[in-house]
Amino acid sequence: MARASKSKTLLPKANSVARGQESLFNEPDLSLQTSSEPAKKVAIEANAANGDKNNTDESNQNIYTVAQISGLVQDSLETNFASIKVKGEICSFTRHSSGHCYFSLKDETAFISVILWKMTAARLKIPLEDGLEVVVSGKVSSYPKSSKYSIIASGVSIGGRGAMLKMLEDRRKKLGALGYFDQSIKKPVPKYPQVIGIITSPTGAVIEDMLNRINARFAGVKIILYPALMQGPLSSSSVIDGLEYFDTLCKTNSSNKPSLVIVARGGGSFEDLFTFNDEALVVKAANFAAKSCALISAIGHGTDFTLLDLAASIHAVTPTAAAELASPDGKAIRQNLKNQQDFISLTISKKLINANQQLDYTFKMLYKPQQARLGALEFKVKSLQQSIASITDTRLKNADFAIKNIKVSTGQINRLNIKLLSITNILCYKTDSLLQNASARLKAAMEQSLGHLIQKIIDGKMLKLNYTSGRAEGLYAGITKSIITDEISGSLISSVKQLTKSQQINITMADGKVKAMIL
Repeated sequence: MARASKSKTLLPKANSVARGQESLFNEPDLSLQTSSEPAKKVAIEANAANGDKNNTDESNQNIYTVAQISGLVQDSLETNFASIKVKGEICSFTRHSSGHCYFSLKDETAFISVILWKMTAARLKIPLEDGLEVVVSGKVSSYPKSSKYSIIASGVSIGGRGAMLKMLEDRRKKLGALGYFDQSIKKPVPKYPQVIGIITSPTGAVIEDMLNRINARFAGVKIILYPALMQGPLSSSSVIDGLEYFDTLCKTNSSNKPSLVIVARGGGSFEDLFTFNDEALVVKAANFAAKSCALISAIGHGTDFTLLDLAASIHAVTPTAAAELASPDGKAIRQNLKNQQDFISLTISKKLINANQQLDYTFKMLYKPQQARLGALEFKVKSLQQSIASITDTRLKNADFAIKNIKVSTGQINRLNIKLLSITNILCYKTDSLLQNASARLKAAMEQSLGHLIQKIIDGKMLKLNYTSGRAEGLYAGITKSIITDEISGSLISSVKQLTKSQQINITMADGKVKAMIL
């Protein structure tokens, strides 16, 4: 393989060429020059064919046109550098809207432009970016109209794991110093999400495993899938588009507002996963996790690691593990609810039992003293009733006996009336006093604790006492209202001075008449 000669002239950066190079080189039309003849011979034959006699001077030295020399240079480059590999660091990387990529390779002293056509770029496993050390495979060609040469890349590979790791470490320190990995500002993963957003490939085992796991643990949660490219140079921008989509939903109050978002991809090589170290993606993810909603990173398996893991709210070792972190365990929730229900039921039952016991104890403590008081009052009332009845009956019997024997003197009758009146007044006074005291005490007891029960007892006792009092008053009225008349003249006798010895009198009382003679 021919070696490129050293040049002290630095080529312009790719971005100064990129905007025009798409028209400078036509993708499949750049054919390789397979002729092995020297460039000089090709030029002479071309001149001879054209019949241009003015192309030689007196010294027989050939004179070329600009187009001829540009064509010869192009043929020479494509012949001598038809298949090469060039190692260098990417700079001035640009991706055109058409999908073609333009950048420069540089080392310590030189630059060379590189053109990467859309179809070739789509086959790459790694995203290209400035600072990445790569090996570009392809051919060298030029565009005659501008006399600029470039590498037409047929492939790009990583220049070395060490260079990538160094670039990754430098980026980690840079973004960490800017605060993008500060976990204290990231939104935490909610315990009970209502909507889960997932950014991943719409086909394959990753999304199937995640859906099955979420539905098995927390069936009913709403899942929104954003289909994204998860491999290749366009994967980082595709994931960024997914984050922007969910960021828009987070700013709304619709039912699709996500509670958290998962970025998931299955395992792969270091180069396959390197796209998730893209600086723009890491910055977007960090801002999303801090301002929009919780973000779970699930890239690769086991020991796989990317800067996206540091930018997220939390890192899951696998997509399935991310599904478990995002969805609570429904069985555990149901069991916990049952335990709580049992505990609440048992607590309420205990409290009700304790309350009933306390109520019974309080009622007994209030009721026993009042019951004793009522018993004592009832005994007193009964004793009073018996005393009134006994005294009344005794007095009535004595009065009847005295009247029937007609041996009672007028003085004795008057004394009997006075004594009976006195006794009746005393009984009435004592009865009223006892009734008032009993009523007051019973009313206080009723207001304290027993209420209607004591009131009923009081009402019953009051009826009995009123009956006894009425009977006593009736007896008194019958005695005090007796009428004494002279048997012969029928005149009313109202004073003992009207009575004479051996005088016949009639005594009319409430329940009958009797005749008597004054001794």
